[in-house]
Amino acid sequence: QLEQPQNHLKDKDDSFLMRRSAVHLIHDLLYSTGFDLLPFEYNYDKLKTLLSYVRDQDEDYMVCEQIDKLLTVLDSL
Repeated sequence: QLEQPQNHLKDKDDSFLMRRSAVHLIHDLLYSTGFDLLPFEYNYDKLKTLLSYVRDQDEDYMVCEQIDKLLTVLDSL
């Protein structure tokens, strides 16, 4: 059973799963290879801005938690 956002409705879009997966994938790529496998357009500043925006806007606490960890990895690179 996946944890669902607090205000999740049965007929609501399940796009939170894709956001969780995307953040997890970015985390794995950065943790293992740094910026080497990411497209050139997604440099440190752009990625940090994008992740911070999603962190502020998303209602899914797991996405926000994963983004916090990812931002910590970004700051250590």
